[in-house]
Amino acid sequence: MSDNWEKHIEERLNMEGRQNHVDVLKTEIELLASRIEEHDTGHLHTTIFTLKHRIEELEKELNGETEETSLT
Repeated sequence: MSDNWEKHIEERLNMEGRQNHVDVLKTEIELLASRIEEHDTGHLHTTIFTLKHRIEELEKELNGETEETSLT
C-alpha cells in the first residue's frame, strides 16, 4: 500500500514540475517578445515559436495525452 502512496506523490511532484516548467517558459516568451524590434530579430521569433511548441508538448503531458493518443 505504501508503494501506491509513494507513486502518487511522485506523479504529483512530476506534474507540478511540468507546470512550473510551463510557467517559466511562458515568462521567457513574454521577455523575448518585449525585445522584438522591426529589424534583425528573426532569431527571437524562431525562439518564441520553439518555446510555444514545447509548452504545447508539456501541456499534453499534463493532460495525460501522449504522442500516440494525439495522433489518433
